[in-house]
Amino acid sequence: MNNRLEAIKAAFWAVSPLNLLIGSIVVMVTMEKSVVDKTRELGVLKAVG
Repeated sequence: MNNRLEAIKAAFWAVSPLNLLIGSIVVMVTMEKSVVDKTRELGVLKAVG
């Protein structure tokens, strides 16, 4: 029983950094997409006047 618990803890600590990395990449891509869309929108509004 104790060995299983230790194995689960080890797996958790092995997977946690990967989850943080993937989550931060998703946040960065979302923010970059928002900036690109807003920049394009401002360019169109400037061109239209």
